[in-house]
Amino acid sequence: MKKLIPICFLFFIASKSTAQCPWTFNITNITGTYTITCTNPTINLSASHNNTNTVNYFWSGPSFTSAAASVIISQGGNYSVVATDAVTSCSLLQTF
Repeated sequence: MKKLIPICFLFFIASKSTAQCPWTFNITNITGTYTITCTNPTINLSASHNNTNTVNYFWSGPSFTSAAASVIISQGGNYSVVATDAVTSCSLLQTF
């Protein structure tokens, strides 16, 4: 019985940390393509949300970070954006 208690406690913490925020955010590709080519050297992305509170954004990727709502990407790779509610600190992540 003593071994079961720590397992339940750890499960509770893991479940608590993966709870979803009551709002969402979307990434809009203004450029229309996710491919960087000679004729399309940049991708323009814009984040928007349906939260009533202020939302802060943090983008990261290869040699790239930004706190703006819109970014221009000129290098291929994996990118992530975290949207954080400025009042509740609830965060959501999207990676592409």
